[in-house]
Amino acid sequence: MREEPLDKIAFGEFVELRGRKWLSQGADHLAKDLHVLQLSCIEDDAQGEEATVIWDAEVAAHSATDSLWGAIGSAGTDSAATFSA
Repeated sequence: MREEPLDKIAFGEFVELRGRKWLSQGADHLAKDLHVLQLSCIEDDAQGEEATVIWDAEVAAHSATDSLWGAIGSAGTDSAATFSA
């Protein structure tokens, strides 16, 4: 049912399920093949709403973190002259 393996969903990553985007707050194992994920909603109309889901039972759940997010700041910061007024 799920598209992304739980071991690839780390603390602080974004996931999308139930038509909303969520921030991963942690993960646990409920049983051998059942993984529980604690989430916090980041949508404007439900910001901060918490949910605990069985990741393996969710339909069409997937990671919403894209590769561009990791590239931000990878080359360091701009020089002080760039920020001076």
